[in-house]
Amino acid sequence: DEDDDRAAIEADLERRLPAFRGVAWWAAGMAQLAELVQETDDADSLVRARDLALQGAAAYPESIGGRRCAHLAAAIAAPDYSLESMTADGAGRRSLLVTHKNLTSLSFRAYETDLARRVETARDYNLLPNADELRALTRSKQPVASWKVDVPATPDYRSHRTFVTPPVTKAGFYVIVASPRADFKGVDSRGLAAVLNVTDLVLV
Repeated sequence: DEDDDRAAIEADLERRLPAFRGVAWWAAGMAQLAELVQETDDADSLVRARDLALQGAAAYPESIGGRRCAHLAAAIAAPDYSLESMTADGAGRRSLLVTHKNLTSLSFRAYETDLARRVETARDYNLLPNADELRALTRSKQPVASWKVDVPATPDYRSHRTFVTPPVTKAGFYVIVASPRADFKGVDSRGLAAVLNVTDLVLV
């Protein structure tokens, strides 16, 4: 678990692996090396780890090590994102925070919701809609605003943060839904949403 020990193992693997390039189990060694590199704090560690994993996957794709390498490379390059919001904020503010990687853009929809009714009818004491409610919301209700945001590229495969200003000016309670797809297909499974109360009563 110590950094020095892991660095020693990583260096030893780098020295030993070239001699076994002709053996299928070499790909398992590349997978192990890629995992060690991935866990370091170096700025380019994920880039290096993915490159090592791709080498192992390409050389012996049907081997155990090759499949392990392919899985690791795909996981590093997989798109991911999360959405957070201010509980209450003024109109025209950067109220949303998107944490993202391996994406080019995100689409958003804002649905106005009756806050009082939400509080009265909620069964789980949660202002966020559950999966079933979110599914019904995106399928049956017309959003009051829809917009798209291009996010910066993440060539290091690490998560980066982008602040988003919702184009909502009317005071009210909104459910904000995000999706990497403009048609919002697949939003049912992700259920990625946040709530925002647009108000002129804000604590600073």
